[in-house]
Amino acid sequence: MDPTLPSGLGDSLFANSAKQLSTFMSAVFMGSSLGGLARMLLAEEELPLRKVVGCMLLSGVAGVIVALLLWDYLAENRALLAGVSLLSGVGGSTTIDFLFVLIRNKAQKLLGTSASAPSDK
Repeated sequence: MDPTLPSGLGDSLFANSAKQLSTFMSAVFMGSSLGGLARMLLAEEELPLRKVVGCMLLSGVAGVIVALLLWDYLAENRALLAGVSLLSGVGGSTTIDFLFVLIRNKAQKLLGTSASAPSDK
C-alpha cells in the first residue's frame, strides 16, 4: 500500500485497476479467438472440433500476449490497444500456421522424406 494515500484508498485503487485489466484482457481474448475462428471459417475447409478449439485458443492467447506486451505503451489509448490485439489474434494464428508448414517442409527436405501431414480427424 502507498503510504502517501489515506488508509484503505490504495488497496481499492489497486483492486479496481486489476479488475479493469482482467476485464480488458478477457475481452481481448474473446475477440481475438472469435477473429481466429472467423478466419478459419472463411477458409471453407473441413473443421474438426480439435482444429477449431486449437485455432481459437491460439488466436486468443496471441491477442492477450500482444496486449500485455504493449500495455505500458498504449494503456492510455485502450481502443488502439484492443484493435492491435484483435488483429494480432487473427494474424497470429495465420503466421504460426505458415511457420509450422514452412518448418515441416524444410525438415522433410533435409531428411529426404515426403511424409504427408498428420490428419486432424
